[in-house]
Amino acid sequence: MSQAQAHRSIAEEQASPTRINPRIILLSLGMFALGTDAFVVAGVLPTIVKEIEVSAGLVGQLITVFALTYGLGAPLLAALTGRWPRNRVLIGALGLFCLANLASALSPSFQLLLLTVHLNNDNRVSGQQREIHI
Repeated sequence: MSQAQAHRSIAEEQASPTRINPRIILLSLGMFALGTDAFVVAGVLPTIVKEIEVSAGLVGQLITVFALTYGLGAPLLAALTGRWPRNRVLIGALGLFCLANLASALSPSFQLLLLTVHLNNDNRVSGQQREIHI
C-alpha cells in the first residue's frame, strides 16, 4: 500500500461519522444530575432559613458539611467499594441518592437535614467514582 493510499484511508476513517454509545449518554445524564445537585443547596439557603427557622449562618454550614463529606468521603468510599461490581455500586448509589434527596426535601428539622445532606454526598461520591471507571 502506498503512502498516499494510507493517508486517504486514515482520512476516510476520521471523516466517517461515529455513533455515540447510548451508555455514554446515560452516564453523562447521571453525572449532570449529580453535578447540578451540588449547586442546589446554595440557591435555596434563604428558603431553608425561613422553613426550618434557624439562622443563615447555621444553614450555611450545610455547604460546609457538603464539601467535607464530599472531600473526605471520596477516598474512603473508593477504597471500600473498589472491589465491588461497578454496575451494582452505581445503581445502588443512584437509588440511595434519590432517596436521600427525597428525605432532604421532607426533613422537618435542621439536624435531619444535615444527616440527609451527608448521606446524599456519600451516595453521590460512590456514583461518580463508578461512572468515571465504567
